[in-house]
Formats: sequence, C-alpha cells, structure tokens
Amino acid sequence: MTKKDMNNDWTYTSLFVSPQDSSDEAIYQLDNFEGDMEDPDDNCPLSFYESLPIPEVLVESFGDDSEECKNKNYAKTGYKSLFEYTKKRWGTPYDPVDVSLEYMERHTDNETLKYEFRTQDGHCLPWLAEVSSQFPLLVFEITCQNELDLFDSFDAVYINGKQVSFNTHKN
Repeated sequence: MTKKDMNNDWTYTSLFVSPQDSSDEAIYQLDNFEGDMEDPDDNCPLSFYESLPIPEVLVESFGDDSEECKNKNYAKTGYKSLFEYTKKRWGTPYDPVDVSLEYMERHTDNETLKYEFRTQDGHCLPWLAEVSSQFPLLVFEITCQNELDLFDSFDAVYINGKQVSFNTHKN
C-alpha cells in the first residue's frame, strides 16, 4: 500500500443523535441540531462546514503553498492552510459524503436521528467533540470503520463535549 492509497481511505460512520431526556429543551436541541447541520446548498442532511465553517482567509488562499501565505494564515487563524484546519477541527479534510438521515426511536420514546456517511482520510471525532459541546442536552453515539483497516473500528459516546465511552474492535 502506498502513501497515496492511505490518503484516499474511507471511513464508514453511523452517528446516532438523541436527547438525553424527554424535556422540551432537549427535544428543542435535537430539532436545532438537525437544522443546523443541514447544508442547504447541497441539499445534504449533514455538513461539518455548517457547524465549524472554514475561515474565509483559508478558503481564499487555497492552493497557495508559499511560506508567506502560510505564515499570514497562521497569524490570522492559528492554521497554515485549509487542510490543516479541517484535519484538526473536523478530523478529516473534507465534508462527509453519501450522507443519509433516518428518523428512528431508540432507548427512549424520543426520536433519534441516525446519520450514515463516509469521510475520507480520517474519522470525525474532533468535529463530534466540538459539536456535542454546542448541544449539551444531546447524546452522540458514533461507530466508525476504516475500509483499509488503518485503524481498529470503534464505538464512542459524546455528551456535552466529553467522550464518555470508547471501545475498539479488532479488525
């Protein structure tokens, strides 16, 4: 396997989002989460960009790999490039693809959102930690499996920005 192959690996993800309880505030957060994550331009139910947008200066300088540009970007944003930002903040350089959204009921009588998607070159745990802190009354359960077995598959649970459970499964 070449380094190029490793940069084109896919991670298959299932993400369940549900309210911690049946309070009106928790249900309201679930509704807000669904709306806030949707990318209306692409008609996609989940976009990392919608919750953690890329700073405009990084978008505008995309493709300019000069040291001067990297230093300017770093001074303004703390990141040298668009890819550095997305890899560190989202865990993957790109928005998810092949996203599906299913409405279901799980552990409680409350609705749960089930997202299934793929990410390229990494999993989205950094994004999930940040987003879960923005919606503290929701529970985020994620399962990830890498197609090239570059890392063990895992399940994790996040509540209010904190990872409360993490289990790996040997591939």
